[in-house]
Amino acid sequence: MYIDFIVLLKILLFIAGIGALTYLALLLKNLFNITSELKKTYIDNRESIDGSIEQLPEILKNVDKISENTADITGECNLLIKDIRSDVENIVGSTNLIMEDVSDITSTTNKAVSSVGEATERVANSVSDLTNNVVDTTNSFVDSAGSILDYFFIAKDIIDEIRRYIKKK
Repeated sequence: MYIDFIVLLKILLFIAGIGALTYLALLLKNLFNITSELKKTYIDNRESIDGSIEQLPEILKNVDKISENTADITGECNLLIKDIRSDVENIVGSTNLIMEDVSDITSTTNKAVSSVGEATERVANSVSDLTNNVVDTTNSFVDSAGSILDYFFIAKDIIDEIRRYIKKK
């Protein structure tokens, strides 16, 4: 038995057609089931869906108002930022100048305190030297107090010592 090629091709096409029709039938059945479920869901929730659809224009108006308000607020913020930007820059500049002045004042104060400390030390040394000289002179006066003339010379020495000290200053 010999089968012609065209007959074989027709048989294969017939089988493929049956398979495609079967697949199409299953697809239509599933599509029908989905459509039935959607219809049932719509019927069950019809009032909610209709209410939501009726509210959409009002919701869209609210969204528009919110968008407008946001644009207005953004514009006002931009204007405020532009207005206060120069003030903030001035404040920052003034703060920098104040910080420089405070730094200069602190430096000057440190120098003044150092100078006062040095002057205090010099005065203390001078007072100590004067005290030592007066003690020495007094001791000399007591030791050599043999005569009144010696007392005059000692007094003269004390006066000279005081003059020398004053001239140092």
